[in-house]
Amino acid sequence: MDGAHQVVATYWAAAENRDWDTFGDLIAEHVVYEAPQFRERVRGRAAYLRFNKEGFPGDWHLTVQRIIGEGRHAASWVEFADAGDHYPGVCFFDLDEDGRVTRITDYWPAPAELPHSRALWSSGTDHPIRAHDRACAGVATADRAGRGRVRRL
Repeated sequence: MDGAHQVVATYWAAAENRDWDTFGDLIAEHVVYEAPQFRERVRGRAAYLRFNKEGFPGDWHLTVQRIIGEGRHAASWVEFADAGDHYPGVCFFDLDEDGRVTRITDYWPAPAELPHSRALWSSGTDHPIRAHDRACAGVATADRAGRGRVRRL
């Protein structure tokens, strides 16, 4: 298979289709999977295949938003959907000289509230800023001595 982009596109298509034979063919024997957010680490192809086959029950689906690949490295942005919930994922891949995946590092960020300290500069995506929040928001500044203070708007 040519190029990291194509390997990762095939990886996600195989996962979505539960085509574990194709999925397994893309994975190096000594693969290391890490999800730092969950303090997860899986080592080896056999363990990683079981992790994916058995660790994610249900009728989930993956949609690839973007893949960027060059040489033996790639990054992807995917949307994972399960039981009406949607989770964005950002995943980094390293490949060996044979084009097999040797390392996967996954980040699955959880939605969070927009901090009030940044609310004046962002329109947000799902939570519009209330007029009261704008009126009460403070802007952090520093004086010449480097001491922080909050200036009310």
